[in-house]
Amino acid sequence: MNSIATHHFNNTAAFKTNKYQMKKTYWFLITTAALTVLIVSIFTFRKSISQIFKNSIHLAESRNTPAGKGKEPDHYRIVLVEMFSYADSVGLYGGDYHKSFLKTYDSLLAEQNNVKNEQVFTDSALAFLFQAAYGKDIDLSYSGIKQTIDSAKIINAWKHFIVQGSWQKTLDSLEPKRQQYILLKNAFERISAFAREFPEIDSVDTSNIVAIKATSILKLKAYGLLHQADSRDSIRDDTFNFAILGFQKMIGIDTSGKLDDLTIEKLEYPLSKRLAEIKRSLNFWRWTERLAEHEFVFVNVAATHLSVIGDSSTNISMRVILGQSTKQTPLFTAYITKVTTYPHWVVPLSIETKEMLPRIKNDINYLKKNNLEVIDSKGNILNPAQINWNKYSKNRFPFIIRQATGCDDALGIIKFDLSIPFDIYFHDTNERDLFKRNQRFLSHGCVRVEKPLELAKYLLKDRFDSADVKYLDQCMKGQKPQDIVVKKKVPAIVYYLTADVNESGSLQFYPDVYGLEK
Repeated sequence: MNSIATHHFNNTAAFKTNKYQMKKTYWFLITTAALTVLIVSIFTFRKSISQIFKNSIHLAESRNTPAGKGKEPDHYRIVLVEMFSYADSVGLYGGDYHKSFLKTYDSLLAEQNNVKNEQVFTDSALAFLFQAAYGKDIDLSYSGIKQTIDSAKIINAWKHFIVQGSWQKTLDSLEPKRQQYILLKNAFERISAFAREFPEIDSVDTSNIVAIKATSILKLKAYGLLHQADSRDSIRDDTFNFAILGFQKMIGIDTSGKLDDLTIEKLEYPLSKRLAEIKRSLNFWRWTERLAEHEFVFVNVAATHLSVIGDSSTNISMRVILGQSTKQTPLFTAYITKVTTYPHWVVPLSIETKEMLPRIKNDINYLKKNNLEVIDSKGNILNPAQINWNKYSKNRFPFIIRQATGCDDALGIIKFDLSIPFDIYFHDTNERDLFKRNQRFLSHGCVRVEKPLELAKYLLKDRFDSADVKYLDQCMKGQKPQDIVVKKKVPAIVYYLTADVNESGSLQFYPDVYGLEK
């Protein structure tokens, strides 16, 4: 290498090194600044809550109440314990907020422990009020949407309590106003109250028909399917059978209206476990209050159902097909970024090699029958008959297989891209009859939607009209895919709730097909 070339090479290398170092420094500064802002925000929030506690103690002194006079820390300890006891009735766990510690730690009353008092009070109130408003974090494979937390909302709620002295009003101001949450909370409170009143309900002897019916009546009352005031002897057979029918609908089994073995088995399922399922759902709906956007597309995997949540004027609801139990659809949040009309299905490598390659080797016409094209690494379409398929295996497969566009394509006539790192998307299908099935865990992980044109119209608003619908309904073959960017940020949440409310607002339980509730 001559000196000029060497000099040029060294300068280029130095430039790349400096550029890399500058980039590292830039991102280090950005990350440091972001962490600093976060730490300062948390510190300020905690300091604000702590100051409110100090002010509240002075307020208690001015009220001259027996609980507040001379024993202000004790007064607030008692109030917090009462609040955390109430937490259990709304699906929160009182033990998360130092409840037992506050009940037993008498030295909190000592004057020298005021700093400790404020710390415990602050941590307890902060955690409780935050989770009442925004829930706990939920388990996701990927989280790709923006979250917003209004800390002022929590501080103002605490100030409101100091003035009003009512935890109920404080919680009412924080809890979600979504219909799903309200209906689930009502069901949770009813079942909880029933379980407390009849603690033996899950351990009753069911060895004979009389005991079975007595237990069934109690359970049906707990689920709100029979009036609690009705005595067992006053319930007529037709009323009982109608309640059984309602229960069968609630858990998604054959609606015979008869107390058969499967129905008895489902009625024997412990109320404590049903309450745990509803708690998880209540937390999810609280968590959705973190979204920057009020409206979102929600896929409940356990229910195999999609709906648009938010605007009451938007009534979009449809069945979906999801991943098999061995090929589960991941749980994630993302934005719907793009709609593609007449998309190609580019077959994933695992399906190419594990499922298609053996069939191609057995019958070369398999590709033609399924409108499949073979493409090389340069994008050239190849003649399958000129390929020696026996040379290839799952460890050596240099081709891309894609399906020609049209209604026979596995993606149907429309596809919805998501801002996620997985090869997962929403799409139409060429097997629409599958939506008629009650159990719809049939895909390799993607989400097949029952009404793709309705979803596209919602996402694209005035950019998708009747002419577009007519063009797609023609199901023309060989059309070139067209991409339409979704301008508005529309979050999609794919999550797993085995307890929720259905379209009619009724409590519904779904089978735990993925085994995530165990």
